[in-house]
Amino acid sequence: MIETILIVVLILLGVYGMYLRGMVISYSKVALVFIRDLYGKRATFSKCSAHMRRLLRLERGIIYHFTLYTEIEAGELMIRILDHHKQVIYTLDQDHVEYDLEAIDTKYYLDYTFVKATGKYTLEWQKKTV
Repeated sequence: MIETILIVVLILLGVYGMYLRGMVISYSKVALVFIRDLYGKRATFSKCSAHMRRLLRLERGIIYHFTLYTEIEAGELMIRILDHHKQVIYTLDQDHVEYDLEAIDTKYYLDYTFVKATGKYTLEWQKKTV
């Protein structure tokens, strides 16, 4: 019995550690098809209505350049960059595909919203060189 409890606690600690590193994505979705990579940087989807959120750890004092590439055939996709208080900093979508974020903290969130969307996206971010 104690071994079982210990195993469950270790699994929960492992999942929490993965969440803190941005490897676990929380989501609720309804989709005919939804295929994404491990980190949520790219996905292909069909008739998708969803909300996903992932933790993003960035290096403080660095400017990061975010770029969103989309091929949306129907519906809408928005990716919001949130601060550590979960306040919206910027929204990336089909009309606003680039943003430079000066990381004043180390903890940010990416908040994905799909509204009856069909298509694919790729989200990239990298340190900006001056």
